[in-house]
Amino acid sequence: MRFKSLIFVPLVLANVEFLSINLKGWQGCNNAQSAKISAAWENAVRMAAAVKDTVDLNEAASVEYFGPPVFSADYKDEIRGVFASTATFSQGSKWVPTPFKWDAYVRCDNWRGNCNTRGVAAYIANTIGTPDGKDAESDDEREGSTPVINFCPMWFWLPSLKEKIALNQNEKISVRYDLESYIRNRDSSMLHELMHADSITFKKNDKRHIWDMKFRIKAPVGKNAWRKAYGPGYSKLYTRVEEVFGSGYTTTNADSFAIYALAKTVQEALGNKYPYLPRAYNENIEDQNKGFNMPVPVHRDNDVLSWVPNTDGYFNVQEAPQDQACSAAEGENECPPGVEFSKLVDDSKYPQSYLDERKKWLEEIKNMTFDKLPDLPTSDAPVPDNVSLKCNYDETFLNPAPPMDTSFAKDKISDFCKLSGNITLDDSKQPQVQTHYDNRAVGLYPYVAWNAGDPRCVERGSGKIEEDHCLAMFDKLIVQCPSFPPEMTHGGAKVENCLVFGFDVWWDYQMIAAMRFRTESGLGKEMK
Repeated sequence: MRFKSLIFVPLVLANVEFLSINLKGWQGCNNAQSAKISAAWENAVRMAAAVKDTVDLNEAASVEYFGPPVFSADYKDEIRGVFASTATFSQGSKWVPTPFKWDAYVRCDNWRGNCNTRGVAAYIANTIGTPDGKDAESDDEREGSTPVINFCPMWFWLPSLKEKIALNQNEKISVRYDLESYIRNRDSSMLHELMHADSITFKKNDKRHIWDMKFRIKAPVGKNAWRKAYGPGYSKLYTRVEEVFGSGYTTTNADSFAIYALAKTVQEALGNKYPYLPRAYNENIEDQNKGFNMPVPVHRDNDVLSWVPNTDGYFNVQEAPQDQACSAAEGENECPPGVEFSKLVDDSKYPQSYLDERKKWLEEIKNMTFDKLPDLPTSDAPVPDNVSLKCNYDETFLNPAPPMDTSFAKDKISDFCKLSGNITLDDSKQPQVQTHYDNRAVGLYPYVAWNAGDPRCVERGSGKIEEDHCLAMFDKLIVQCPSFPPEMTHGGAKVENCLVFGFDVWWDYQMIAAMRFRTESGLGKEMK
C-alpha cells in the first residue's frame, strides 16, 4: 500500500487574517533537535490546513472526536476557526519581513521542570511578553500572549507521522486501523501543543482556552479516579457523554482537535479508509471486541456509565492514581475544569450513516478475530488470530515502574523461555509460570499465563508453551511497547493462542536496602 506524504499547503487563505510565527529562543536545543522541531511545526500547520475547510460534522472522524452533529453543530465555526487559524501560523522567513508576525519561544532545557513527570514529551505556557513574563490569565492577556513550548528528551525519540504510517502500512487491520498505532509521533504531538497556544486558538474558539480536559465516571462503588482525555480511546469517550455537551466543553480538549486531524491524515494514507479503532467503549463487553485493546472498558445499564469490575482477564485498564482533577505532581501550570460522566449519549442522536458504518466495523472485527475454534482436544494449532497488547509504559498514568535494560531483559527472557518450553498451562492445575531476575536494584518478572479471561480459552481447556513461540512473542512485546529511553524497556503483556506472555519491571526494595548498606559501610565501592 502506498501512502501520500503531507503536502505543503500554500498559506494564502480566504477569510483568515494572514499571520506567521517567528520561532525564537532555542535554549538547550542542538542542531538536530532544532531541525526536528521546525519540521514538526510545519507538518502540524499542514495537518490543520488540510482539514480547515473540509470539516463534515456527519462523517466518522467528526462524530467520534467532536460528538454527534446534534451537539457539535453549535461549535462548527469554532472547530473550523481553530484549524484555520493554526494553518496560518507557518514559520516566517528570517530574511523576508512578514506582516503580523507573532513570536513563539521553543526550548529544550526543561525550563519549568515538567519533563520530570512521567510521559511528558512537551509542555507549553502562555506568557505575557517573554518566557520570563507571568502566565496569561485574563481574556486580553490570553489573546495577546506568547506561547513558550519546551520539548523534552522523550519527544525527540518519537518518529515523524510519515514514518509511523510507513511502519504500519503492511500490518493487520487490528494495527493498521487503530489510531493507537499512530498517536506517538512528533507531528500530531506538535499540533496538540499548538491547540494550547492561546495566541493561535483562543479568539477563534470563542475565547475559550483549550485544555487537556479531565473526567471521571461517577462510580457507584470503589475508586473514582480522574483521567485526562488523552489518546483516541479517552477522546472518543469524552464526546460520548451528555455532560460534555451540556457544559459547553465540546471544543476545549486539545486531543479532540489533534486526533481528529491525525485520523483524517491517516484516513487519506489508507486510501480513504477511516481508522476506526480503538472502540470508544464496550457495550456489555460483547465477545466480538474481546480480542482488542479496550482503553475504556465500561458498560451501560439503562445508559448509565460505570467502570467494568476487574473480572474479565488480564487486559483491564489500571485505575489512574489521581484523586483530584488537578495535581502539581503532574507539572500543570493551570487546572482544567473537571467533568463527571454519568450518562452516554443515546444512539438516536447519531447520524444513521455513522451507525451503519459502525455496524460494518463490528462485522469486520468479528470476521477477523473470531473464527470457529479447533475441535477439542486441540493440538498445537493456534486459535485464530487474536492479538492483544498491553504496555506498562503509558503517559496517561503516573508513578511509573523503572525501565529495564533491554539487552539484559532479552538475555534473561531467553533463559526463561528455555525453562518454560513444553509446559502445558490450563485454567486450574497450572495457570501460569513465572520467575524473577535481578539487575542491581531492578527486578525482571517474566511470566506466561493461561488467558482465563477469554471464554474461548475456557472452552479450549489448555495450551502448551513452545520455546520458539515464547521468544517471538517477547521480542514483539519489547518492540511494540513504547519505552523511554529506547534502549530500555518497561514491559507489558501480549496474548496469542490463549497464552499471555508478559513481564513486569519493579524496584527491588530489598536489594536497594542492601546496596545502601554496602555503600554506607564502604562495601559498595566495587559496584560504582
